[in-house]
Amino acid sequence: MIKRIYIDNYRCFSNFELKPDRMNLLLGANGSGKSSCVDVFDHIIGLIVDGREVAEIFTENDLMLWDTREEQRFEIELDANDMTFTYSMVLEKTLKGMTLKSERVTRDRDVLFRYENGDVHLYKNDGSEGTKFALRGNRSFLAGIEERPETTDLMVFLRRMGNLRTYKLVPSRIVSLTQEEQQRLLKSGSNFASWYRHLSQERAGAI
Repeated sequence: MIKRIYIDNYRCFSNFELKPDRMNLLLGANGSGKSSCVDVFDHIIGLIVDGREVAEIFTENDLMLWDTREEQRFEIELDANDMTFTYSMVLEKTLKGMTLKSERVTRDRDVLFRYENGDVHLYKNDGSEGTKFALRGNRSFLAGIEERPETTDLMVFLRRMGNLRTYKLVPSRIVSLTQEEQQRLLKSGSNFASWYRHLSQERAGAI
């Protein structure tokens, strides 16, 4: 369960913190930040799970217009397997666009992963430091980490992040007919019939 999200210097958010419950209702006029709050999850998942480049997801246009700072900060705190994980990331504006300045994953009080000053620091499950190596800040190394005995807790966090889904359902785009099964529901819900057909054929118990 997501316990906390923090967003700073991103679109309309400055020093913004949300502590969601199991069910939440976001209300507001157009442009008040509802979609932007959800977009943060998509962007972070694209970075640390799908392995996309920072500049492909985050752009200079996402910096607040009235804030002169050229850094953005994001944090997500969630519970998984009786552990509390916190992911924090700082982006900075450079001549090549937005890049990673720092990145960190902690479990309770222990650091599991750290990127700082151009170096990746990997830690073991017991909190002791393992490998260290240099890395450019155009991508997150988290997307390429392989599961090993010393990284099992970090993988719990990455799997939980990979299981997060966000949707912006558009009823007018939902197609009523289906020609094939599709395993994942698209963000707009346009392939609902194909996705439901997959569930009914392959995972009837999930219906």
